[in-house]
Amino acid sequence: MLQTHLKSMEELASAWNQQAASMKTAHEQEIKHLKDQQQAQAKSQPLTPAVSQQTNGLSTTTDSNSAEHPAAPAKASGPPPQKLPNAPTSSGVTTAYKDFESLMFLTDEYNSPTVTVYLELKNVGEFKDKVQCEFFVDRVDVKVLDINGVNYRRHITNLYKDIVPDESSFKVKKNRIELTLKKVKGEYSYETWNELCSKKRRDREKQRDPMNSIMELMQDMYEEGDDNTRKMIGEAMMKSRQGKNNGMDM
Repeated sequence: MLQTHLKSMEELASAWNQQAASMKTAHEQEIKHLKDQQQAQAKSQPLTPAVSQQTNGLSTTTDSNSAEHPAAPAKASGPPPQKLPNAPTSSGVTTAYKDFESLMFLTDEYNSPTVTVYLELKNVGEFKDKVQCEFFVDRVDVKVLDINGVNYRRHITNLYKDIVPDESSFKVKKNRIELTLKKVKGEYSYETWNELCSKKRRDREKQRDPMNSIMELMQDMYEEGDDNTRKMIGEAMMKSRQGKNNGMDM
């Protein structure tokens, strides 16, 4: 059993390292692409107001000179690439998550087969293709990736009662995401949910394999953390694996 856990951790660590390397390469390629694009624009047309605000040392006389001498903007091809790293990067680069604006749980009626949850997020209806929702027996993981460079996430854990993942669903409205959680039917009827999450479920969580809980927690931290956090998680896993190997040798 222990060897199986160790092998799983090694495979997960390897996958995380590959993912981190891939994200770093994509980030570098994106920055290079933006620099090339900025240089091309600077040579072919005057600076836009947004870029002019980010570039130090440019005065109103620059605009007047540009009007009198069309070729003058080419002289500004140097500063914009230097200021480019301070400008907002395009989608897909950010890795951190923000929480949704609010969550609302509707107390269900007697013998209702479902539970409804609302996650409020302004204008989310314009980004339906970027909404991801995963249903599990005792939790729900909702993500909205890259709304103007920002990622949103709400991981709802320790649900009051178990749900049926395959029969649960979600809909994206104009300013919210509507979750419909399918209850597990009891012996005679569907139980009433007094709350969305319950502390009592943590007692049952303790009976599960603690290694699985640790791995899930580390995975969440890895997904939400920056490069330094991911590096620390990788080092912690390496030390843990080395410690267990030393214990087995004794």
